[in-house]
Amino acid sequence: MEVHPPFQDSVLETPAFNRIALALDYSSSDPLVVSYALKLAKPGTQFILIHVAESASSRMMEEDTDDYEKRHDEARMSRYIQLFKDQGFETSFEVGHKNRVKFIAKVCNYYQADLLIVGSHGHRGLKDFIYGETVNRLRHRVDIPVFIAQ
Repeated sequence: MEVHPPFQDSVLETPAFNRIALALDYSSSDPLVVSYALKLAKPGTQFILIHVAESASSRMMEEDTDDYEKRHDEARMSRYIQLFKDQGFETSFEVGHKNRVKFIAKVCNYYQADLLIVGSHGHRGLKDFIYGETVNRLRHRVDIPVFIAQ
């Protein structure tokens, strides 16, 4: 009985990444997420930018909140959108307020994304466990490749 399947010397054909979703947390990992996304893009690629707001008022009031963090998040998202548009790419965005894993998966499914790129957060210890578990849960909620930029 063989332990491994027979070696296949042909390369599988995989679909192009026409719609790439980016989970942006506005941390130091975002520039890497954006850089990889642009490297994987081709003419006509569409980008879906996703951010989940984490302030207490955002969690309670969702999009009705008008706190400093929301205004700051909107300004930052506008800059990201402009960056992609300046490169000639069609760009959409979605902002969520609760359950980041569920929201990111929902957006990926809605837009029929071909690839999801997330940051590694660069955390160690307990935060690595928490955020690493988030990525792990996320990859089980989507049916597309998940690229972890680190």
